[in-house]
Amino acid sequence: MALSDLSIRRPVFAWVLMGGLIIFGAIGLSRLGISEQPDVDFPVLTVNVAWPGAAPTVMETAIVDPLESTLIATDGIKSMSSNIQLGQASITLELDLSRNIDSALTEVQSKISAVRLPIGANQPTIDKTNPEDQPIMILAVSGGPERSVHSLTAYIETSSRRFPAWVRWFWVAMMREISASGSITRS
Repeated sequence: MALSDLSIRRPVFAWVLMGGLIIFGAIGLSRLGISEQPDVDFPVLTVNVAWPGAAPTVMETAIVDPLESTLIATDGIKSMSSNIQLGQASITLELDLSRNIDSALTEVQSKISAVRLPIGANQPTIDKTNPEDQPIMILAVSGGPERSVHSLTAYIETSSRRFPAWVRWFWVAMMREISASGSITRS
């Protein structure tokens, strides 16, 4: 006997079965965990090299090209990009999601140590970076010619003290990092 035959002959059974499926489906749906942004650690390594006073073209030929040609052989590289400025360069390695970031870091360190850098260039530093660590909000304060950097810094410091302690604590607890640049502190 098929379910359709049973449902036609006993309609109350069909309604009870349908109601039970709807109720249990609603309960299951309400307990289903949904994450709009799943916790995924993107394996990204950034190699930073500084050579004070070196022109970008010199940085490219003497530092970035040898490092890139060595790092391209790293297992699991998805993409590699470089950024060169006056006296500094950074090479970003994006790895496959299946690649272990710690073993990739060790491999990159050993490959970088094999590269001879020019005299005067600082030792490269390698950072594990995560795109989720980028700032969500950046606040800027500026003043016209009538306000100096000293007065702006003092204004920000006194304004932040006006809030109650629990508000400041809540804001700081929700923030990963707070940094100020361009401000002047008196010694």
